[in-house]
Amino acid sequence: GQGLNWRQVKFEGSADQVLLPCKPEQAQRKVMLGHDTSDLQMQGCEVQGMQFTWAQLTLPPQTSPDIVLQVWQQASLSSMGATPGPTAQSLRLSTAGKELNAVQLSAQTPQGRHAHFYWWVRDTHAYQLAVYAERGPIATPVLQSLEEGILAP
Repeated sequence: GQGLNWRQVKFEGSADQVLLPCKPEQAQRKVMLGHDTSDLQMQGCEVQGMQFTWAQLTLPPQTSPDIVLQVWQQASLSSMGATPGPTAQSLRLSTAGKELNAVQLSAQTPQGRHAHFYWWVRDTHAYQLAVYAERGPIATPVLQSLEEGILAP
């Protein structure tokens, strides 16, 4: 997007990386997933009235990744106060010979806050990439850059 300075971002010890249009702050915490505690690492930043977050969650052993993604989707919607209703759609990303099955979801709150989420699982981690805008929908070029960035080499 114009005026957005995209850069590659990754987590220590993880192969996955994404593009974010701002320099992220890092945070880490423990979260409960069913009966298991899991490590959640997050990076996030704000630019041009949008907030971008990328999170990596260590999958607990014996837990189905699908269940983890469903719980994460519900938690994300309820934490932003989105009206329940939207269901995640599967998304097949492919570029430069790489393919990834992800799910995506658009949501909005009654106050007009919009968000677009991507989730995917790779090896022992689940990931969430999200963008929030306080007013109005998120521009298509921003979403295109995010999607392309998920598969950035």
